[in-house]
This record gives sequence, structure tokens and C-alpha cells, in this order.
Amino acid sequence: MGGLLYYACRIADTLGFAAIDSKTDPGSPIQEYLDHLPSPVRDRLNIDISELQFLIASRVNALES
Repeated sequence: MGGLLYYACRIADTLGFAAIDSKTDPGSPIQEYLDHLPSPVRDRLNIDISELQFLIASRVNALES
């Protein structure tokens, strides 16, 4: 399991905010990160991945404008 920064960078890559263009598919880093969390923590978070991706992208876009 990578650290939080590792997954933050992969999530940014997935959402189109990559610092370096890559030909590899980043997969689903959010789901991968959640899978590493203990089950009680993951269940308590109750995260909708598509909604989370939208919120992250919206905030990044707001910072860039």
C-alpha cells in the first residue's frame, strides 16, 4: 500500500490533472485506497466514488481558475 500522497497523485492523474503525461491507465486509485482500509472504517465512510471524483475535480478546477 502506498501512502496518502501516492494515492492523491494517482487520483489527480485519473481525474485529468496529471503533472506528467503517462500512457498507462491509472485504474481506480480511490477504490484501491479504500480496499486497503479496515472494513469498519471503509463502511463508516460510505463513499460514492463518482461523487467524490466530481467534488475533487470541481475543487481543483476552482483553484485553477
